[in-house]
Amino acid sequence: MIDIKIGGVKLLATGMGLLLGGFGTAILSIYSLLPFEAYTAILGVAVFIIGLGITALASTKISLNAGNDNKID
Repeated sequence: MIDIKIGGVKLLATGMGLLLGGFGTAILSIYSLLPFEAYTAILGVAVFIIGLGITALASTKISLNAGNDNKID
C-alpha cells in the first residue's frame, strides 16, 4: 500500500511540474511575436493538458488509497 501511495505522490508531482512547464511555455510563446513560436505555444498547451491528466489520475489514485489504511493484507 505504501508503494502505491508514494507512486501516486510522484505522479502528482510530475503532473504539477508538467502543468507549470506547459503553462509557462504557452504564456511565454503567446507574448512572443515570432511566427515559429506558435508551434511552441501548441506544444506548451499539449504538455499542460498531459500534466492535467496525470494530476487527475494521481489524485484519483491517492483518494482511492486513502481509505485502505486500516486494511490488513
